[in-house]
Amino acid sequence: MSEWVDVEIDWDRCMGSGNCVFLAPETFDLSEDGHAVVLDPGATDEARLRAAAEGCPVGAISLGKGGVVLVPRQTDLVPHETEGQCRSR
Repeated sequence: MSEWVDVEIDWDRCMGSGNCVFLAPETFDLSEDGHAVVLDPGATDEARLRAAAEGCPVGAISLGKGGVVLVPRQTDLVPHETEGQCRSR
């Protein structure tokens, strides 16, 4: 049996787009206030968890395994002035 992937969500970043729920519904759901929550990290294979983390438009999801960061949370995104979206610094 493979080691579980640690899944963390930065609630300060999460905007509730639902991409993670669409890509990995066994692992993610949206709370009543619209933030993503982790239900069961072991319910989804690592490739789909990576797709969900990388598909987060604000980079609020990070993945780790055995102390190694697989997908880092995006900390270098700033609001784009004209489009209201995020871009890299």
